[in-house]
Formats: sequence, C-alpha cells, structure tokens
Amino acid sequence: MAEKHEIRAYPQASTILASLVSENDIVTIANSAFTQLSGISVEQILGSCISLRIVDLTYKGQNFAQLRSFVEHFGKQNINIECLASLVNQYSFRLPVKLQICANFLSDKHVSVYLQSFNNPSVDSITGLPNGCAMRAYADSITGFKANGVQNSVLLVLSVSHFSSLNFRYGYLAGDRYLRNLGQKIQKLLPHSLVVRYANAKFGIWLEGSTLNKKEGNRASIVRICENLHMITKGGIDIGSGKIVDKNIAIGVSQTRKQYDSYHAMEIAAEMAMLETQKRHKAYYTFAHPTLSSEILVKSLIIDELPLALLSSQIQIHYQAQFSLDRNSLVGFEALSRWFHPQLGHISPNQFITISEEIGMHTEFDLWVFESVCKQAIIWEKQGFRVPKLAINISPKTAESPDFIEEIKAVVTRTQANVNLYELEITETAKVNNPPQLKANIISLRNLGFQIAIDDFGAGYSSLDLLRNFHSYIETLKIDKALIENIAVADFDRLFIKNVIEMGKLSNVLILAEGVENDAQLAVLKTLNCDIAQGYHLAKPVDCFGAQALMLKHRRTRSKCFQLTQPLQIQVADPIISLSNTA
Repeated sequence: MAEKHEIRAYPQASTILASLVSENDIVTIANSAFTQLSGISVEQILGSCISLRIVDLTYKGQNFAQLRSFVEHFGKQNINIECLASLVNQYSFRLPVKLQICANFLSDKHVSVYLQSFNNPSVDSITGLPNGCAMRAYADSITGFKANGVQNSVLLVLSVSHFSSLNFRYGYLAGDRYLRNLGQKIQKLLPHSLVVRYANAKFGIWLEGSTLNKKEGNRASIVRICENLHMITKGGIDIGSGKIVDKNIAIGVSQTRKQYDSYHAMEIAAEMAMLETQKRHKAYYTFAHPTLSSEILVKSLIIDELPLALLSSQIQIHYQAQFSLDRNSLVGFEALSRWFHPQLGHISPNQFITISEEIGMHTEFDLWVFESVCKQAIIWEKQGFRVPKLAINISPKTAESPDFIEEIKAVVTRTQANVNLYELEITETAKVNNPPQLKANIISLRNLGFQIAIDDFGAGYSSLDLLRNFHSYIETLKIDKALIENIAVADFDRLFIKNVIEMGKLSNVLILAEGVENDAQLAVLKTLNCDIAQGYHLAKPVDCFGAQALMLKHRRTRSKCFQLTQPLQIQVADPIISLSNTA
C-alpha cells in the first residue's frame, strides 16, 4: 500500500478535478476550474485521452512521460500520491503543475487527478495575454513546418514605435494601461487568432489559413489586417484620466509557405521585417524575405542578447587616450564600448550600436554608457587620480529626443557626477531629423556644464550645416579618420584638413584628429597646428586599469582649455519642442 498524503490547501492555487477511466485514459469528468487553467473547454476535454494532457511527471527522482506510464508503474494497488507534472494547455504550452493522484482499482477502477498551479509562465502579467512561450509552443505543435506541409499560417510581429517616451511622460502605470488596452483591441479585431505579448511594446499574432479571406487572396487579406491594426493605434489608445495616446506601429509579416524550417526562423524573419518597417517613412508593414541568411540570424541574436549584455556586463567600457599636440600631454579619454559574446566572440561596436538604434534602444544604451563612465570616474577620483576630460558618444537620435535632458539629469543626480568633466560627442554621420530640438538640447547640456563635440566631422550628411548652426555651443570638432588617412601623401587631403583647422580657429573650436596611425600623419597635424590627436599610433583603447596606468604616466593637471570654470548660461533662441504623443 502506497503512502497516503493529504493535498495541502493553497489559497492562491487553482484546484482542478478530472476523473478518467484507467483502462484507456479517457476523461469522463472535468470541472470549470480545469477549463480556466488549461483554456480547454469541457466539450473538448471530455472523451479525450488524459495522457496527452498530463505529461512529464516526476516522483522521487523518477521521470514518467505520461500519466498512463506513471499509474502502470504502481500496478493495481490503491494509490494516493503527490508529484510534479506538466499540463499541456490550449496552446500546447507545458504548464508546470502539482498533482495528487488518487486511484482505487478494487472498487471503481477510476483514477482521480487533482491539479494545482501557482503561476502560469505562458501568460503575460501586464496584459493577461499569452506570451512568447505560448506562441512558440502553439506554433511548433501545429505546424512541424515542412514536415507537416502547413502552407497558410501567418505570423505578424507588431511593435509600438517610441513607446519608452510614453512611459517617461506619463509613467509606467499609464504605459501598462496602454499595452492592456491595445492587446484587448487586437483580440477584438482578431477573435479567432492567437494574440501574444512578447516583451516591451511588441506583440505577436498567429493567423491560421482559415481566418484569411480566400476570395481576396492571402496577401490581400494580410494587408487588410495590417491596415486594420494600423487604424486601431491611429485612433488612439486610452491610458486613463481622459488621456488618449496616438502611436505609430511597425509590422513584420512572415508566412509558413516560405522556406522557413522552424517557428524560430519564422519569428526572426517577421522581426527583421518589422525592423525594416521602422526604417521606412509612411509604411507600417513589410513582408519578410523568403529565406534567412546567416547575417540575419546573427543580427537577431544580437537583438535578443543586447539588453542582457548590458545587465550582465558583457559589454565593457574601454578608454582611448587623447593627447595635446603642442604639449604632448594626456588631456582626455574617449569611452568606447567593447562586447565579447560567448557564442559570437567580439562583436563590432558599429554593428551593435547600429542595431540599438534600429530597435529603439539607443537612449537606454547611451545612458548606460554614460552612467558606467560616471561611476568609474568617481572611483578614480576617490583613488586620488586627476581624471582628464571624458568623451562619450551620444547617438543623434538620443540627442534630439525631447526626453533626453531629463534622463541625463537623472543619471547625474543618481551618480553625483561632476558634469564639467564630460564631453558629449554627437555623431555627425547620422542624419538629424529634428534640428530645433537638437539645438535646444545642446543649449541645455551646455547650461548644465557639459562640453559638446561633433564626432566624425566630414564623413556624414551635413558637416558645414552643423558647424554653422552649432559652432557657438561646440568645444571640439573631431575630424573623421578617413580624412586623416592620406594627409601625409595627398596634397588635397592635407589642404582640406588645413582649411578645417583654420575654420575651427576662427570659430574658437578645438580640432581633434581621429585615427592617427603613423609618425608621418602626426608630423603633418603638428605642422597644421591641430590641437589634439587620438589613434592607435599614440595609444590603443584600454580597460579601466590601463587608463589608470596612463594617468599615472602623465601626472598633469587637465589643461584649462578643456575645463569650464562654471556652466555657461545660454539664452534659448529657439523654442524647445514639447513632447508629442505621435511617434
């Protein structure tokens, strides 16, 4: 006789009773609590095989694939046993549960199963929708893709553009309310489709072939659905307190009839298509490419891993020294991001920084780098180091954001950073979409005490425009290394750099040459009266300990020309653009 156990009372647990015939595992009774937990109706479960729903049983270190094999293990004895198992719910997700199995083969030959679940890892806690785990389990269970020949299923990946601005302006509770209401609207629009929330402001929609309009054709039917989804968000979403927020969305579409060999590949394809949509103006959906290249797979992995890389410190900050050419002294460091991934190895900063902009993580990434450098500078100062200027790259998308000033002030407050120590480099190679807001933010940064530099000057969209419009607020102009490469051998390049340096002198702007790689380049720059140089010929990027060694080697006070004695108070000539709800 097996031990008898009383099932314990758990106030937050659901107790589900199903009674089944042991000879063939057929369910004869199921209550409403089972339906609520599993998502399977009473009509669907009655008469079905319970061993297809109760799987992965574990008892005293032994594993059993199904309920039938578990019961057979105990023979014909009466049992009353507690164990762990999985319940296969309506999305084929294996929900962890606790079981109490009672069987009395001498009297009625029935097996009673009591299930308890304390949380459901396949449900999103904010919206109440299924999550990505449920989508993956469902898709894998019904397709098999090429093996099962499923041809008409469609995956839509939908992302709300610039969602972080909503959280910042109205608070996270309002953001959660937006996501809940948007999810409800999508469910109402597509009641017969699986709608999930993956993470952040990203949703997934699985469309069965039967839900598409055969008369108008699959593609036309998908386009109509995408247009209807667009109208949901353009009509505005209620976030409470009488506020309606209008946001844009980007949709990526992939279909099982394409050459995808797994749901994972299909999901990556849809997400890449969604990112392509975000790049295109006045577009809100893109159909995925029929096949996945290795480049796309690597990009998808970087997208998935980037947030974790920041949290786990896989991305490290290195520092490249900057030297004054007239005094040969250390005057600054540029903070550079370095990422060594366990599977991919070293990932190019250009690659993951570009991706951070594509997926809307540029602000979080830039602020993470800034805060990391602030913390390191405070450690150095406490150790007695005389810390030189620290230059930090800021994406133009971040710099022109209406929320940027408040966000960087929050970091300064949190870290107690000395803002006069920092130079924020705005990359010139990226297009500026909102010049008035960028100018207003630069003025605010200067008033806070930050120094401003234009990075990669001469390599991008609007070099002269930036210098003409912002020279009053800029301390440093960094000449792109591509323009430095041939100055020792090409007369035109040397003349061009000479004119840039002279223009900088007229504008009272310091000129820094990037990418100095040999003595010949350095000699020309000194002849042309360039102020500062940076490059592998002078010093390679090093970690914080290497930077400490350089500071010990160059024990000199920071040059006064790099230090603001007090924040500059600049009058704002142009009005600061207020935050709009329209992304």
